[in-house]
Amino acid sequence: ALLTRLEKQNESTKTLSGAFDQFRTDGTFGDKVKSTGKFWYRAPSSYYAEYETDHPSKVWSDEKRLVEYI
Repeated sequence: ALLTRLEKQNESTKTLSGAFDQFRTDGTFGDKVKSTGKFWYRAPSSYYAEYETDHPSKVWSDEKRLVEYI
């Protein structure tokens, strides 16, 4: 229900960009990983992000594929 409400509220959003701080636990080794970066979104499903970590990466996705460049 929350996701449906958020999608309806933001359905007029065509582009979005920003900076982020991300904290996660690596599922393989249990390491705590902090990432910072930037992202760009274009409706309905284009996404690009640049992660700045010890091992920087770039991620692109659309409706048909997900590509991560490390």
